[in-house]
Amino acid sequence: MGFLSFLNNKKKVEQLPEEEIKAIAKPDVSHIDFKVLVVEFVDGVEFERGKNLAVNLMNKDGLEVIYYDEPLAKPNLKFQQNNINDIRERGQLLLEEENADVVIWGMKFEDKVQLIFQSDYNQDGDENVISVLDRLVIPSRMFDSVEDFPKDILDIIYGAIVATPKVLDGEHRQRKEELLKSAIRKIAKSKRNEAIPVDCMSSIMMMLGIVYHSFVSNNDNLKELSYAKDMLYSVVKNKTFIKNEIDLAQLYYHIGAIYNKELLLSTDEVGDKYRKSIEFYRLSLEYYDRNIVSFEYGLILCKMANLLYKYWKVKQDSQLIRDAISYYREAEDLFGHAQYPIIWANIQGRLAELLDVLGARMKSDKISNLAIDCYRNEQSIKSESRYPNLWADIQNNIGLILFRNAKITGTVEKIQEAEECFKDALYVFEQSNNEDGVKRTNRNLARINSLFKI
Repeated sequence: MGFLSFLNNKKKVEQLPEEEIKAIAKPDVSHIDFKVLVVEFVDGVEFERGKNLAVNLMNKDGLEVIYYDEPLAKPNLKFQQNNINDIRERGQLLLEEENADVVIWGMKFEDKVQLIFQSDYNQDGDENVISVLDRLVIPSRMFDSVEDFPKDILDIIYGAIVATPKVLDGEHRQRKEELLKSAIRKIAKSKRNEAIPVDCMSSIMMMLGIVYHSFVSNNDNLKELSYAKDMLYSVVKNKTFIKNEIDLAQLYYHIGAIYNKELLLSTDEVGDKYRKSIEFYRLSLEYYDRNIVSFEYGLILCKMANLLYKYWKVKQDSQLIRDAISYYREAEDLFGHAQYPIIWANIQGRLAELLDVLGARMKSDKISNLAIDCYRNEQSIKSESRYPNLWADIQNNIGLILFRNAKITGTVEKIQEAEECFKDALYVFEQSNNEDGVKRTNRNLARINSLFKI
């Protein structure tokens, strides 16, 4: 496990000058624990496999573990029916009721147990590296007693747990990073368990790559990120042992996500990284059933559209814009404005931006009007009363489209509409004391006055 050698090469804090120690000192966050709910496994009552896992996790650093065996209708975890949303929604209820950070689902099938790690489900489309589709498959006999639970397997489960919570504030993020670093060190020192069958080993290696991806997802070290990618590529070489199509889809998705992350960190071989990221995202969609995993399917469509738009900025090929619009339109069908209002509104905003670019390049009034329609759709969710500054930004964008078209056609009505949009935006920015917004909007109004002498 040489992929952690970088950890041993870091300078020790005590060797640095005192002023540098103060500069890099971080607050003590050792008091923060992540609350983990271990639900008794489906078909696991005979051996209380969930309880055995919970007992082994109770002494792990940074975890507050609760064993949950209350009567409840447990979801079908086979990933063979339209049950992904059922798993997600029931898990979300438990997370909220118990104020937990992670729910662990388990199910015995044949001679194996699959574990699913679930964190807060955010309908705004924010996502964590690990999702409910990332399962860990382990021989069931390893859960049959507390005393005989293999330490190396427990370390991997611990790594998956601490990789799962969705954290936003600085201290929890720091705590998660520290626990992940500790977990990865322990995994690195573990010896391979020869008793693990090959199909389970593929699942374990995939989870290791995902755990490491989670660890490096918030830092800027390309070398560390490449270790996670190499581990996942090693699973691709043995993909014949992966029988579940969702597992294959997740494997390709994570590789695509790593290439996507690399684009943010390096300007080398940018074109190749764009192509690779899009290629693996497309591969993942080939193995997803959009009727079963519509949420994840839609998010990947949005990621691909965003990548194509960024790639267009490099290549200036209008076909990339058209392809991006096509992906957003497909995602729009999956995210209804009633069920996913913020995701739907964000898609409308991105569609408007792309249609605006395409309309300007094609000098097409029709396409530009479609962009305005999408901006209006976005405003129907991001209303003036709830999101005043966002609403005003969108109003400015609409005014700019009308202004551009008015310059081409000289249409008085569009000039007047553009001016009204800018005045509406200006009023909102003034009411919210948004000085930057006021300056931008006054510049837009000045352009109209200068060009058309209104």
